[in-house]
Amino acid sequence: MLGPGLNIKRSPLCGRSFEYFSEDPLVSGELAAAVTRGIQSRGVGACLKHFAANNQEHDRMRVSSDVDARPLREIYLRGFERAIASARPWTVMSAYNKINGVSASEDPWLLTEVLRDQWGFDGLVISDWFAVGDRVEALRAGLDLEMPTTGGASQEQVIAAVQEGDLDEAALDRCAARVVELVQKVQAGARTPAVDVDVQAHHALAREAAARSAVLLKNDDEILPLDASASVAVIGEFARTPRYQGAGSSQINPTRVDDALTAITAASRAEVRFAPGFPLEGAEETASGTAESLRAEAAEAAGAGDVAVVFLGLPAADESEGFDREHLDLPAEQLNLLEASWRPTPAPWWCSPTAASWRCPSPRRCRRSWRAGCSARPADPPPPTCSTGRPIPQDGSPRPSRCGWPTLPPTWTSPASTGTSATARGSSSDIAGTTPGASKSPSPSATG
Repeated sequence: MLGPGLNIKRSPLCGRSFEYFSEDPLVSGELAAAVTRGIQSRGVGACLKHFAANNQEHDRMRVSSDVDARPLREIYLRGFERAIASARPWTVMSAYNKINGVSASEDPWLLTEVLRDQWGFDGLVISDWFAVGDRVEALRAGLDLEMPTTGGASQEQVIAAVQEGDLDEAALDRCAARVVELVQKVQAGARTPAVDVDVQAHHALAREAAARSAVLLKNDDEILPLDASASVAVIGEFARTPRYQGAGSSQINPTRVDDALTAITAASRAEVRFAPGFPLEGAEETASGTAESLRAEAAEAAGAGDVAVVFLGLPAADESEGFDREHLDLPAEQLNLLEASWRPTPAPWWCSPTAASWRCPSPRRCRRSWRAGCSARPADPPPPTCSTGRPIPQDGSPRPSRCGWPTLPPTWTSPASTGTSATARGSSSDIAGTTPGASKSPSPSATG
């Protein structure tokens, strides 16, 4: 499995930050180790990537991350070192970029001296796709497997280099032996007994993680939790068509996807009106509407409800593998929507890192849920959701936990009921709720 990715989130503009864990190498290393152990416990090999200092997508095949020795060690390599020591991944993937001018796929200091000699890694090093420029140099540096196939061209280069005495045959033998060892591991892993997967239990755990990752940034006048008897205007296509994952090679097919509109409708005892507010690629329902007509419809819905909840965020075209973001702003049409839907107590909810620049009075309630995954729904996840304040598990029954984390006791009380605010870290789909009325180094410095 080509993951986990644990590059440092050096800049919120990186187009692939949604794949990585943290700006903190300790957090990145610990989480990557946990994911690796989980994957490999089922007889499937994990692949730590992208080694190393791969912190931007722009010009990623040519860019050089230039960084001094100490930050390289303490920031960009430390997470990899920790995960390798703790979880022993089967493979490590080399990055596209150069490190201080040397290609990561052809760097003997990185792939052999640090990775194997200093850290004791005994698995296979694989290249990122089309990252190898010189197969002989890559093999000499310690890269075992080039991906994808070159149709025999690389093999011919390696054979010629050995025959001409330019490449030590022992180096080739070591790489070949590691490839064979990986094949043997995979074959043994295929004999791991199959287990029944409780899809619903996993979905419930994903819901819990999404709720615990949300951040309640502001809750003036205790607007939240929402009153279930109040009529609600749900505004923003993301409420109906959630953006629960990033674009690019990390995309997966979930077993099920929840949406906020359905959840809010189910939780409310009063009327719930919906207006998409802005067109969104992939949402056929908004294809026929113009930005102006959708915004006017949303403003009307906001004025008719007791409370308006506006979902904002970046469309997939603005954030994906392969390119970096150019700014942190929400799309202009969404800011226009927020202004049109504004009432005395607005409360935004964002997905990706964005700069909130309000043209209307500052919202009195703000929530950021980041990219919350396939089970993000503001109506009932734990701890208290920022929208309804209901704690989970409501019955105090155990919830599945792969790592044996303790479950919430039946006596756990929602902070909303005690007048305190709940704050956590991490997920993506935005809401604005309004109430009517010279050393080795990859410093993605200049380049990344």
